[in-house]
Amino acid sequence: MTLAFIFQRYQDMVVVESVDSRLSVFQHWIQDKITNEFDVLLSEVSPLAAMPEVIESMRQRDKDHLVRYILPYTERLRATTGRESLYFHFHLPPAVSFLRTWDVDAAGADLTDIRPIVVKANKYRSPFRGIEVGPGGAAMRAIIPLNDGSGEHIGTVEAATSLENLLETTALPPYFGAMLLLDKRFESVLGQNRIRGVHGKWIVGRGFSLPQENRVLEALDNAGVPERLGNAFYRFLPLEDFEGRAIGGILLGYDSMALFKSTVSESLVFGLIFLLGAMVLWFHIYWNVARVKLFLTHLERVLGNTVSGDFTGRLDTTPVHCLDILHCTKTDCPVYHDPMRICYLETGSEALSAVSRNTCIFLSRYKHCRLCPVYARRRGDELVEMRHTVNTLVRLWGGFMGRVDQVVSGVLQTSEASQGPSSLGQVSASLEYMAGLTAFSHDIQGVYNRWEVYNILGDACQRSLGLGQFAILEFAADGLATNVAANCFAATDALCSEMFASPELCRAKRLGKPVFSEPTPALCPFFHVDPTTHVRCCLPMVMGGAVGGVMTFVTEAAAFASKRLALSIVQKYLTECAPVLTSLNLLEITREQSLRDPLTGLHNRRFLDSYVHHYEEISRRTEKRVGFLMVDVDYFKQVNDKYGHLAGDAVLKELSGLVRQTVRAADLAVRFGGEEFLILLHEVRPNFTAVVAEKIRQTVEAHAFPLPNGTTIHKTVSVGFAEYPTDAASFYKAIKFADVALYKAKEGGRNKVLCFEQSMWRDQEY
Repeated sequence: MTLAFIFQRYQDMVVVESVDSRLSVFQHWIQDKITNEFDVLLSEVSPLAAMPEVIESMRQRDKDHLVRYILPYTERLRATTGRESLYFHFHLPPAVSFLRTWDVDAAGADLTDIRPIVVKANKYRSPFRGIEVGPGGAAMRAIIPLNDGSGEHIGTVEAATSLENLLETTALPPYFGAMLLLDKRFESVLGQNRIRGVHGKWIVGRGFSLPQENRVLEALDNAGVPERLGNAFYRFLPLEDFEGRAIGGILLGYDSMALFKSTVSESLVFGLIFLLGAMVLWFHIYWNVARVKLFLTHLERVLGNTVSGDFTGRLDTTPVHCLDILHCTKTDCPVYHDPMRICYLETGSEALSAVSRNTCIFLSRYKHCRLCPVYARRRGDELVEMRHTVNTLVRLWGGFMGRVDQVVSGVLQTSEASQGPSSLGQVSASLEYMAGLTAFSHDIQGVYNRWEVYNILGDACQRSLGLGQFAILEFAADGLATNVAANCFAATDALCSEMFASPELCRAKRLGKPVFSEPTPALCPFFHVDPTTHVRCCLPMVMGGAVGGVMTFVTEAAAFASKRLALSIVQKYLTECAPVLTSLNLLEITREQSLRDPLTGLHNRRFLDSYVHHYEEISRRTEKRVGFLMVDVDYFKQVNDKYGHLAGDAVLKELSGLVRQTVRAADLAVRFGGEEFLILLHEVRPNFTAVVAEKIRQTVEAHAFPLPNGTTIHKTVSVGFAEYPTDAASFYKAIKFADVALYKAKEGGRNKVLCFEQSMWRDQEY
């Protein structure tokens, strides 16, 4: 009963730790959902800012034309994404409502006092995103400024969705819940239909399966945000607006009743089993007092344990030493210095029979063991002799198996040796695994790329290790994506597709340790197995100090115990693969780094030469128009002279980031040399190159460049551009003409954009 009570207390502690871990995972999951929603909103509103129809309608203040275009677009977007609360809002500077997709008739309202995010976006002409509380509740917003072709700011466009709708449409895991809490200061801002009630300092919004919701409201009135109410645990996820001010939070909850019920049942079962075992043990001792039966029982136990590899069991003995019986004073006797040479009767578990080993120095004197005084002490007591013999055999056999196991474990680098000697079957299996591992290590030498390694590894897992359902997931070097290197799963959901875009969801990757669904099926929400029939195993592959991949496989629950050694072998296979994959990745990284500028991260001229060679042929066949912009920082030498070269490097790095943000993802940005950059625009429309060039110039002119000393400076750029094949018949000639236009712009006063004209270049050679 005492042990059952201690076990129950221990189980309670385990439940609390497990719940805390689950709430942490749930909190990170909700945070990731909110972050992803912001990214989605920004990706949905960004195309609107570049659509000519939207820009022209805003510039002309043509609301009707904008309505005819934007409403079908919004409905299509809602239908394809399933997000019914998505809406767009167009504003005129500084914060005047121009068009609302949810109420197209309402317009002209001045939102200066209630929509600070709109005011800031129009004032600074920069994108913003964040949570803002309004009459419709807490909304997630992403807003982008609108500029016409000449660079004039004409307003902003905003995409927004309800935070409550995000929680409502999110499929929460079982036993988890959430409730939106806003600061009481928003009571006058929110619409009455958005206020469920005011409790304490919080405005309570909608709850989504929050456990013991009524008790939570009482706690908010009295003691504030609760951490635990009975079997329900809570965690508060704070929320901030786009300016970093606290506006409330999401109260996350988990109902641990099922876990507590499980621990109570386990405690009762443990207590009953222990009590029953104690009763059986005492009954057995009481009725089996005869020495023969007790000996046979112990012998059965000892020999039975050796079958399973446990050689620690011994029969009770009382060793007798010949030096004590014979009162020997011969210090030169080898037995005096080495008791291992005397018979088993004298040392108990330290030696076998002296007759069989020919180690007793008294055999020449007594002729036979029966004549020995030491043996006479045990004459007729066959059970004692049997005890000594069995103990010696078990010790020697255990030592031999232990040494064999150490050799095998040393080769396989497993931890099996620390658990005691293995059985013969385990040693045999280990030797077979060693042979397969040796062949595998040989096979992966000299591979060309990492996909060959994964193919060989997958084949070995199927043939040598008997794994039927498994997959190998590879994490990208930046840690932001997951690739499927091998897949033998029949079910589509077994691949853990949730972590393809968020690898950090993988528990094995975060911990760098193996993760199993047994004995805790809820340890990871992505196991996707029935815990009553199967066990999911996830083994990390550590490459260069970080987890570069994970092997995940499913085995039957009944066979999981027998797969323990196989798990160590699989981990060894992964360990063998790790240095080979690391070397291949380093080769790829080295090649990539040789084609990039180390300061700015942009491609260098070496990459440009290779790129132009291939892309020029494609453009010639497809007759696509390509724009070339040559950008140069005005008076860059003054930065180095006045602030130092570190400041100059900081300006170049910041400028490269601005260039990447301004051009499209498919366009190519190259550091051409020094403070000069080349941008290659794919498939440009008429006048598009000029618009992009002017946009780069305006962006740089308006940007404050931070320096290492904490100050900021403003710089300008001069831009020259030319187009292929309009201005030049080849790419290199177009690059040269863009450079000529650049220097004409610098000669004309800098901070300007010039298009190449034939009058700028009269020479035939370039």
